[in-house]
Order: sequence, then C-alpha cells, then structure tokens
Amino acid sequence: MSMTDAILYVPDYPALVTHLGAEYPALLVRDEAGEIAQPPVVTGFARTPAATTTDGSALLVYARLRPAEIEQWRGMPHVTVLAEAPYQGKGTAQAVYGQVFADADALASYDSVYDRTPREVPTGEESITLVADPAFTEPTEVTIDVDGQSRAVTLTDTAELVVPEGAEVVPSHAAVSIAGREAMTTAVTPPAWFGILAGA
Repeated sequence: MSMTDAILYVPDYPALVTHLGAEYPALLVRDEAGEIAQPPVVTGFARTPAATTTDGSALLVYARLRPAEIEQWRGMPHVTVLAEAPYQGKGTAQAVYGQVFADADALASYDSVYDRTPREVPTGEESITLVADPAFTEPTEVTIDVDGQSRAVTLTDTAELVVPEGAEVVPSHAAVSIAGREAMTTAVTPPAWFGILAGA
C-alpha cells in the first residue's frame, strides 16, 4: 500500500476540534465518560507530536497517511496540507520539508507555528565578577565559598567566576568583593524541522 508523508497545518485548532466533533467524532480521543479528552487530541493516523503556538490555537504535524487518509485531510476544513511526498523511506522527509522551504506561503504558515529564530537561553549558571580593592601587587590566590564549597581563585584586581545560578558566593579575603552577577546564556538555533516519523 502506498503511503504519503505530509505536513499538516491547522491555523485554528479549536475550529478543527469542533468540526471533527460534529463530523468525524472517531478522530478525537475520548475520556472514560465518552467526552472529548482535554486538551483535545486527534487520532487515527501516524503522526509526530504536534508543534503548537504558545497558546495552542494553531499547530503543525508531520503525518504518514494511507491513500484514503491523505484525501480526507486534503479536503478537511481548517487544515492545509503544506507539503506532501510519497513515502519512499530515507529521504522522504527531505522532500517534504524541501517543499515547505521552497514555497513562501507555506513557509510563512510553518513559521507562524514553529519558531526557528535563534535565541538566547539560560545556561543555569552565573558569571560572578570579583574585585580586589585595593588590588593585589601580584597574582594572589584567594578562597571563595560557593554554596559551602571552597574554590580557589587567582586575581590581581579582578577575576570572573562561573557558579550555579542563585549560588551563595562569599569571598574569604577582606579585600575581595563581588562587583557583579550576571546570568549566563547561550545561543540556540532550533532545528529547521520540528519532527519526522521513523524511516523518513
């Protein structure tokens, strides 16, 4: 049986859930009482977990669909098939995502849900600036207490120390003080693809 890999874009997930509840109730996961599970989950085909907007109102999924399923989703209200390709094993995902990135409208829809913008994220560490006042005449090793653990630091006038964020830092030398604390971040670029299915 031929299968199709596709990226499905849902710009208004609550509207899709309402439509499925009325027209295709078997496609929504139900709780023990037979009510639509909350939050609503669409079922009935192989797919990745959804990439969603922060408020969950729009989403993307990478799906592997049988012939009847791809036809159903192509014509489904509140759903746009951004890209699709026959499943042919390894390389299929490249073909599907390649279509999205080659089409400005598809890419705009994709980016409206999945943020690929590089961003700074906290590392969980802080940079501590230590200052000796007056400055030492030569490099001098002093002990710094970090959350009850002693650490040796060598400085003349200033030194930087990396510690866990929120750590209690106490210099043991009277001439050394903390001049500043700054949370550390690192640049992270999310992957261009939000997900694929096995074998693609």
